[in-house]
Amino acid sequence: MPARAAGLGLIACLALGACGGDSQSRATSAHAAADADLTWTRALAQAPFVGRDGAGALEFVDPADGIDKAWLLGGWNSAERTHFTSTGAPGCCTTNEVWKSSDGINWQLAKPNTPDGWESRHMAGWVVFAGRMWVIGGDDNSGHYQTDIWNSADGVHWTQVAASVPWA
Repeated sequence: MPARAAGLGLIACLALGACGGDSQSRATSAHAAADADLTWTRALAQAPFVGRDGAGALEFVDPADGIDKAWLLGGWNSAERTHFTSTGAPGCCTTNEVWKSSDGINWQLAKPNTPDGWESRHMAGWVVFAGRMWVIGGDDNSGHYQTDIWNSADGVHWTQVAASVPWA
């Protein structure tokens, strides 16, 4: 399995796949652990989402169907400008896309990259707490760091909880 970029904190993307970007090409694939010895087998050669690093990976029950799913949030890609927002900085592009999967192979776009909700970012704090997904701070690669906090009960609709926190 190729080395993975930083930011996917969910253990092997729910043991369903090391979902995310290759450290050089930002290629996407999923690898699934086939046994307790962690022998990895490629489960998906090309994921439907664009490769990225600094993304969030969470495990969260989808309220739409009550099924526990892997969620991929945000991220950075140095060259992709269709699904990522150009920041005008040399590091280029971040996104606020949200993807979900119940098996690590079949992924569905829950929220496209839009100006709605939290500002596009990577390297944020990504956590599940009190029945919600949370996005805390981050970096949009445009010369400033975000100090805001957002949460969502469904991955689609996001609420700003704090515009800025005192510890940021």
